[in-house]
Amino acid sequence: MTLHVTSSPGDKPSNDFSCQLDSIEDAFDALNTLVVVGQTLHGAYLVDQDHIFTIPVAAFDGQPIGDTIARLEKEWQYLLDKPSPDKANNANPFWQERVDSLTTRIQNAQRMIANVEGLLARATEWKAGALKTHTVNRYTRYIIREKAYLMKLSRLQKMAQGKQGEP
Repeated sequence: MTLHVTSSPGDKPSNDFSCQLDSIEDAFDALNTLVVVGQTLHGAYLVDQDHIFTIPVAAFDGQPIGDTIARLEKEWQYLLDKPSPDKANNANPFWQERVDSLTTRIQNAQRMIANVEGLLARATEWKAGALKTHTVNRYTRYIIREKAYLMKLSRLQKMAQGKQGEP
């Protein structure tokens, strides 16, 4: 497949180029790499055999997504495969892996919250001033955001635990 891209470095004139890639994941990672190095994406499309696929460049923020797509593919492949009767009695290994991963992420988030709460407690003891106000507000916002993330992880973990025994 061939990836065709129009991009520019900041406010400079745009450049058109193309490259051969093995997969759509590679194309997405290439576009994210361009964003990371400071290119502004103006347009992109893939040509694969006789098909042209327009790519929405606004979706690329510089974060690699090839691994995420591979995990999603693994999930839907598993869901599409009809399990044999002997699999029906065993825990689904995909969901077990998902539960274990979420458990680790929850533990990390809880540790992070505890650490920042400790920093917040120390910052509240500082002498009044702009630095104290800024620091306390920043730590408070971070804790709120991290607790929301923790709640999301907990919901995902419960869902994955429910799916664990399903065939």
